[in-house]
Amino acid sequence: MKVLYVVSEAFPFAKYGGLGEVAGEYPKAMAAQNVDVRVVMPLYQGISDVYREQMEFMISYPVNLALETAFCGLYKMEYEGVIWYFIENERCFGRDMLYGYPDDDMRFAFFSKAVCAMLRYLDWRPELIHCNDWQTALVPFYLRDYYAQNQSFRPIKTVFTIHNVEFQGDFSYETLTDVFGLSGILFAEGTLELDGNVNLMKGAIETADCLTTVSPTYARELTAPDAAGPLAEVILSHDIHGIRNGIPEDVGPDRSALVRFPYDQNSLAKKRDNKRFMQENRGLVVEESAAVFGCVSRLLPRKGMDLLAQAIPAFLERGCELVMTGDGQPEILEQMQALQARYPDRMAILPYTEENAAEIFAGADFLLMPSLEEPCGTAQMQAMRYGTVPVVRATGGLRDTVAPFDGDHPLGCGLVFDDYTAQALTEALERAENLYSDPEAMEGLRRRGMETDVSWRKPAEEYQRLYESLI
Repeated sequence: MKVLYVVSEAFPFAKYGGLGEVAGEYPKAMAAQNVDVRVVMPLYQGISDVYREQMEFMISYPVNLALETAFCGLYKMEYEGVIWYFIENERCFGRDMLYGYPDDDMRFAFFSKAVCAMLRYLDWRPELIHCNDWQTALVPFYLRDYYAQNQSFRPIKTVFTIHNVEFQGDFSYETLTDVFGLSGILFAEGTLELDGNVNLMKGAIETADCLTTVSPTYARELTAPDAAGPLAEVILSHDIHGIRNGIPEDVGPDRSALVRFPYDQNSLAKKRDNKRFMQENRGLVVEESAAVFGCVSRLLPRKGMDLLAQAIPAFLERGCELVMTGDGQPEILEQMQALQARYPDRMAILPYTEENAAEIFAGADFLLMPSLEEPCGTAQMQAMRYGTVPVVRATGGLRDTVAPFDGDHPLGCGLVFDDYTAQALTEALERAENLYSDPEAMEGLRRRGMETDVSWRKPAEEYQRLYESLI
């Protein structure tokens, strides 16, 4: 089985968020299933020379958009047993950031068309092309409508995955003709039209052979208008498969070089050493009796940071501690910094690095994810691997991956709450605080979390079965 995975970011080459994490691990997981998977992404300016020096230039070819023809370069390299292709165009990808430019419509339409055109120049032909989020949403459309007359493209099946429906590729009508160079008839017939605008995600949903998303619960949530807006009705008219993401096998406190004092299920006492190190390293009160809450998250409203700002002060007042890392909205960071100023020896805010995240996973007692929405999430799964008890809201992949620990579920591995309110979060934190005073119960939760299979093995098997049903 030959699969081309089309993505706008992937670790370790370029990563903005969760999509980049997933795209960095998916290829290895599928290769382990004996799927001949290859990946294509933009050659961004920020990709390290360490990787650029390993790339082989293949060919330069033209890509047409509207009245403009631009050339792109195609590069190739092998990384961790998988072939990666990179689309080069200085105007589109020679920039400081991956996203956030006024001409993102042009940049990723160019990328999508360049991906389709590259198939002519490869000595390898995919049976299926798997696209991800709006930045690649024009690929299924182009293959169905633009290249349909070419027999060499027609048998290729397409899968489109929604990683985050909040970003749909929503643009004005003029984009269709003036940027994409497509006929306004396509707008009138509705393939790319939604609420009077061009909606690229809708175009992919309507033209791809199969629609997936990143967790079973998120698949159900996407049909609710408050989650997907007008796109919910479009999603509801198609079958959508929810397949959760996973995390790498080498993520864990006994396998990461970033953990100060490595440990496993048989040496959980060393987790206390990591906690003590973090307390000392971050200027917190060094107390084993203090429950330490960790947070590894983007500082955004949809991540529940507004709830956290309301709920956490009471717990800092009575001796709990909070260590958090992440970037996001300046106003939320300022709000958290104001809290840190009030409780300087009980709260620490760290810039996001892989090292700081690992320090929190290893040193915290609980990981907080009070998200309004969380399509899948990986931090809760990493926390479980580290024996750090997740405290999560029952949404998206959080509901699917964290088995609740309560009176009805004594064998759960995390604390789960339903309502998106500061009061519900406060009650969950109180449960965590009480639980921390019961060492035997805490150790049970830690062990059950560490034993939970959150690897890529099962998701990869599901994707393989799905692919086989299409080809």
